[in-house]
Amino acid sequence: MSFASLSRAFPLPYLRARSNPGEALSVQGAAVALNNALPRPPGLAKKPPMPGQFEPQEIFLQWYGQFAHPNGALAAIQSLRARLSYSGPSENVEQAIADLAPLVGAQGSRSEKYMGEGPDDLWLWPEISLVLEAKTGNERTLQERC
Repeated sequence: MSFASLSRAFPLPYLRARSNPGEALSVQGAAVALNNALPRPPGLAKKPPMPGQFEPQEIFLQWYGQFAHPNGALAAIQSLRARLSYSGPSENVEQAIADLAPLVGAQGSRSEKYMGEGPDDLWLWPEISLVLEAKTGNERTLQERC
């Protein structure tokens, strides 16, 4: 096997990292910075992607723009209201909370579902953020705390 083919199969950062665990963490951390879906080195917290610059009004207008008639927006709000009932499955309630975010000009995400950890829902605005925990399906543990 030639050096050229070996270097393609095992890039230099990989070979260097095998002999230096500290550098291995550094290389893995740099890779995660480029692709948030890669496995994280120990101790590196998962971070949702930052929303960038946006105007809250644009978020609402983008949501509203998907309807051909204002009655479509009203029907969507009625449906959202029904899905926000805590008597439904927790998955539906958490998704409904995320779907509510554009109505208040926020970018909503479900960190726990897509990243495996974090809050049920996260709403981001340019200046602030809001962490939401639905606590649906937890009647037994909530009653134990009272």
